[in-house]
Amino acid sequence: MIVIKELNFKVKKDEILTNINLTFPDEGLHLIIGKNGSGKSTILNSLVDKLPVHKDVVLIDSHDAGTLQAKKLVGFMPTQIFNRAKIKTGDLLLKLAAFEIDSKTFAQEEINRLVKTIGAQNILNKSFSMLSSGELKKFLLINALMGSPKYLIMDEPIANVDLDSKIAFVALVKKLKEQGKSIIVVTHNINDFEPIADTLTIVENGKIKMFSTKEEVYKKFKDFTSAYKGGKSV
Repeated sequence: MIVIKELNFKVKKDEILTNINLTFPDEGLHLIIGKNGSGKSTILNSLVDKLPVHKDVVLIDSHDAGTLQAKKLVGFMPTQIFNRAKIKTGDLLLKLAAFEIDSKTFAQEEINRLVKTIGAQNILNKSFSMLSSGELKKFLLINALMGSPKYLIMDEPIANVDLDSKIAFVALVKKLKEQGKSIIVVTHNINDFEPIADTLTIVENGKIKMFSTKEEVYKKFKDFTSAYKGGKSV
C-alpha cells in the first residue's frame, strides 16, 4: 500500500501542494487527473524520490519513499527522455538493467521476458536515437518494469503518440493490471484509461478535490464529464 499523509510543498512563497492525503491499494489502476499546473505530477514526484519530503509523509509498504527498500518496490515511467544516445536499444536496456539486477545473464533474461510481454522485439537492434514516439514509450515501460517492481508509476504515458500506439499501450496497461500490478497514472485527459480505472484522484490548485472509486466520483461530482472528459477517447 502507498500512503501519503499531509504532504505540503511550496517553492519560495508559492504553495504547490496543500495537505495531500491519499492511499493507493496494492493492486488496480489509479488515475491522478487534473489540468496542467494543478500539481498532479508533483504528487507523483513525491512517490519516486524527486521531491524533498519529511519522514513518514510518503510511505511505500511502510518504507519512506527515499529509502532503498521503497525504491525497489517502485518502477517509474517518465513522460519522455531527453538524452537520445546513439546506442543500440538492446545494449542500453542491458546497461540500465545492471542497476536492478546483479547478474548479466539474469538481466538479459529479464529483458527478453519483458520485450516479449510488451511486444517490443523490433526495438532491440534499433539505435535508441531513432526510436519512434510509440517505440520510446515501450522502451520506457520496459525500463520501469525491470526488477519486477510491485508498483508502476507513469507520468502522461501516452502523450505525443499516435492513435494506434495509444490503443496498444492502453491494452498493455490493462494486461499488467490483470496480472496484479498496482498502477498509478498521472494524466490531464482520462478518456483513454478511464474504462479500466479503479480509482480517480482529482487535483485542483494543489489540493485534492476528490479521491474515490470511479463510480463514487461520477455520483458525487456532477460536472465531472464536462470538466475532465473532453476530447476523443481511443
